[in-house]
Amino acid sequence: MDQIRDQGGSGLLAAHLGRLGTDASWQDGPSSTTVGRLVDATLHSLTTPASAPAAFRPG
Repeated sequence: MDQIRDQGGSGLLAAHLGRLGTDASWQDGPSSTTVGRLVDATLHSLTTPASAPAAFRPG
């Protein structure tokens, strides 16, 4: 997160993390695995370009 912020400012970091709001992959499923799904979604949002779509969009 520091590297993203250093490269593009807090706005770029916010754009990366903002995709968690549209990525429902971490929300759907048993509550016992919510933390793991949220970690996976956060990792995806931080390691892909901010312009890339969320990992999962409910259809």
